[in-house]
Amino acid sequence: MSIFFDKHINNSSEKNKRIESLTRNHERRKRITASNFDAIIKRSPNIPMEQLLYTTFKGNALTKLGTQQERVTIHEYILKQAENGTNVEVKKSGFVICEDAKFLGGSPDGVV
Repeated sequence: MSIFFDKHINNSSEKNKRIESLTRNHERRKRITASNFDAIIKRSPNIPMEQLLYTTFKGNALTKLGTQQERVTIHEYILKQAENGTNVEVKKSGFVICEDAKFLGGSPDGVV
């Protein structure tokens, strides 16, 4: 486990930023993400962790709907913030790796 962590997870900040900008799916597969967190937490001890991390999940009706609605949701967020007197810019984002817990990552709709 320690060798895997050192080789694949314990990256420098610079490498994590490159991964975020390139959105490399193979980096996502090595980490616990928002998409697989629930299944990992609730997993049976009989299910190997690798089976959950290296899944072939390509999305479902809910994830496709979420992807379709991203632009509208971001636009609504910007308008709501403007109503409250706050101007925000939302930038597109790739896969973001947590700096404090490098085994965690996620793909936000955007970064404010």
